[in-house]
Amino acid sequence: MRQFATLIGLLVCFYGTTQPKKNIDSKIEKVTVFLEGAQTQRSAKVNLTAGKYELIFTNISPSVDKQSIQVKADGNVTVLSVIHQQNFLKEQQKQEEIKEIETQKETQLEKISLQRNII
Repeated sequence: MRQFATLIGLLVCFYGTTQPKKNIDSKIEKVTVFLEGAQTQRSAKVNLTAGKYELIFTNISPSVDKQSIQVKADGNVTVLSVIHQQNFLKEQQKQEEIKEIETQKETQLEKISLQRNII
């Protein structure tokens, strides 16, 4: 019975300390292209009530430099930490224009290899 009460107490503590998660879809506001790389600025507006939240920003490029991520919040908000995690289980969506260019690239490479074989 004591073990059961301890287990119930631990479960209550565990579920009482979990932070609500909120997925946020941000929009690109500004892009600066450099010789090696680029800088993008994204923004999102979220209304939150008082408390601790885990905010998950979705649809971010998987090739982002995790050392360069910065978060700024306006108002009476404190950012406790920023963590970069990549979801390997979710397939990254490609834009239609990128898909078309990749198929054109493949057909051109096939033509080049055919010409080399003929020569």
